[in-house]
Amino acid sequence: GTFLVIDPATVGVSEKTANSNKIILFPNPSEDMVTISMENFRQDIFVRVRNTSGKIIYESILKDNFIMDVSAWMKGLYLAEIIDGQGHQAITFMVN
Repeated sequence: GTFLVIDPATVGVSEKTANSNKIILFPNPSEDMVTISMENFRQDIFVRVRNTSGKIIYESILKDNFIMDVSAWMKGLYLAEIIDGQGHQAITFMVN
C-alpha cells in the first residue's frame, strides 16, 4: 500500500495514482462541494476525512464519482484518507 500527503500549497486538482488506480479530488481549495473521482477501481472505496486535529469528521463508502458537501465545514486544511483492497492513500485539501 501507499501513503502520500500532497503539499497543501498545491491549488487546483489533487491527484494520486497507485498501481493502476487513480484518485482525483477537485476543486482544491473548495468553498462548497468537493468531488472525488476514481478511475480503474473495481470495488467500493472507503473514505475518511480528518481535520488538522486528527478528528474524524466524515466517513463513507464511495462508488464511482462522489460529491461531498463541505459548505458547513470550518475553513482549513483536511486530510481525505482513501482505503481500498490495494492499500491506503491520502490527499490533503483546503476548505475556504
